[in-house]
Amino acid sequence: MAKYLQMYLNGGMGIISQDSLNTMFYENVYVDDNTPYYYGMGWTLTEEYTEPVLGHSGLVENYISNMFLLPESGLGIIEVKDLQITVIK
Repeated sequence: MAKYLQMYLNGGMGIISQDSLNTMFYENVYVDDNTPYYYGMGWTLTEEYTEPVLGHSGLVENYISNMFLLPESGLGIIEVKDLQITVIK
């Protein structure tokens, strides 16, 4: 997953063009007129922090994941959670 986010942070690395990345990330629509939150092509963009944050999340049965990109800082963050509850008797 780290290499995957590095690909985005490094302009697509020959896998996807910078133009395509810009379309994915920045050609978007408002989610709510009251918040600086946008959605486009699977990625969200929020501008409520000190720099723009791009994010993508997923949920399958008992698992959830989040990916965040902070392009200005060159940071990628991955969060993966197992939500399955095991009861031990």
